[in-house]
Amino acid sequence: MSSLKPIRSCKWTSNDGKVNPIPNHNCMTEAVWFLPTISMSPAQLRGAVLASHKGSDGLTERISVTRVAHNKNAKMRAFLQKLGQQELSIDAKTMLPSALTFSIHPDEDAGRDIPVEIRYSDYRDVNGMKIPFRIERVVNGNTVLEITIQSATVNSGLQLAQ
Repeated sequence: MSSLKPIRSCKWTSNDGKVNPIPNHNCMTEAVWFLPTISMSPAQLRGAVLASHKGSDGLTERISVTRVAHNKNAKMRAFLQKLGQQELSIDAKTMLPSALTFSIHPDEDAGRDIPVEIRYSDYRDVNGMKIPFRIERVVNGNTVLEITIQSATVNSGLQLAQ
């Protein structure tokens, strides 16, 4: 799948300054997973996307967001759209995101899905914005990262026009 055209530059830099490429098939979902209000903003969702309501269990509403792939081959188009699919769970009571799920893939195998779930909790009001102060990243059922934010500042350096 190395012929996939990336949506953005996909690379990471190690501590020694070496730039390492990320396979294009792992660049189809949003990079800003740690803050859903940014990840799902129109500025981040470049290109056309399809959003659909996937259901509710009374506690959580589920929204599927899929990047529209433009490819004449129907199988390839469906495969590309699957790579860019994400599901956002929204707490029905607070209407705040509670989880974002998507799949990552081994470098050599775009067809093998590894489930990722980002869990958001402990929302607090920061300058009129609700920010999750607790974020967990779960990969293939294992918690690999837990973030607890002590404080946050929103738009602290911006001068508003009067």
